[in-house]
Amino acid sequence: MYYATDGSSLGKQWLKKIIEEDALGDRIWGEVSGKLAGLLKKYGFKFQSNEYAK
Repeated sequence: MYYATDGSSLGKQWLKKIIEEDALGDRIWGEVSGKLAGLLKKYGFKFQSNEYAK
């Protein structure tokens, strides 16, 4: 899954909704860095070490 937005207010609202439903619902695993990592931390995403990936 890839996350992206055009930077508009509407785009950011939908990105937040996707993150809340998928990432915060423990339905996905992925590697993140940069701006997305900061955004996920802001929304409460819990990061795990790669050693826990199935």
